Amino acid sequence: MTKRTAGSSRTDVLQITADLAVARRPFALVIVVEAQGSASARTGTKTILDAEGTMPARWGGGGTASPIACAAIEILKGETPQLIDVDLDEEVLGAGMSASGRMRVYAEPVVPARQPQVTHKL
Repeated sequence: MTKRTAGSSRTDVLQITADLAVARRPFALVIVVEAQGSASARTGTKTILDAEGTMPARWGGGGTASPIACAAIEILKGETPQLIDVDLDEEVLGAGMSASGRMRVYAEPVVPARQPQVTHKL
């Protein structure tokens, strides 16, 4: 997979999506649908989280990644899309960082189809 840097662009997200699909690795496409206050990403920002919770295409500031990564792992297990609220003011239930704001993200699981096994009859 191609190495990405912080602040990845939309093209990077698309390339990472393609790379993961070709490798047949499940991932979650995450889109910020609402951001208020001091949030680390703006509305419309997209990223990818793999099945281990790693974010190969990062948006600015890593504090919101932890609660979203945990939710993305669960979403991939159940293969069900989900809206995730991240409260940046809440120390225990939120992102665990000192910021003032909140974000709502939509996470869509993407589980590439497995290659069908071909059996040959003689």
